[in-house]
Amino acid sequence: MTMTVPWQRQIEESIEAVLPEVVRLRHRVHRHPELAMQETATAALVREVLAGLGLEPRPPLLGTDVIAMIEGAGPGPNVTLRADMDALPLQECTGVAYASECPGVMHACGHDGHTAM
Repeated sequence: MTMTVPWQRQIEESIEAVLPEVVRLRHRVHRHPELAMQETATAALVREVLAGLGLEPRPPLLGTDVIAMIEGAGPGPNVTLRADMDALPLQECTGVAYASECPGVMHACGHDGHTAM
């Protein structure tokens, strides 16, 4: 028997509500991979998405980084979330509809998923 806590369904519904957009973003990032320290288009996309969510991304420090603050309701400890956005120098041969459009570069380790989330 599985025990369900009161907030579990609320979390599941929240995930279900955003999942189609997360998948769409993942596929977009997967189709346009960028190698480490070259993720300018990916970083710009992430900044655009965060701004669309009402956040104010800070100017990049390195050009390919993304920094945004999510203010809490009151004072308290900070939490830092980090996700790699870089792809690998590999040729994609998966045949998926959202395969890399960049010869010799692909997301093969999940960073496209981390970026989308």
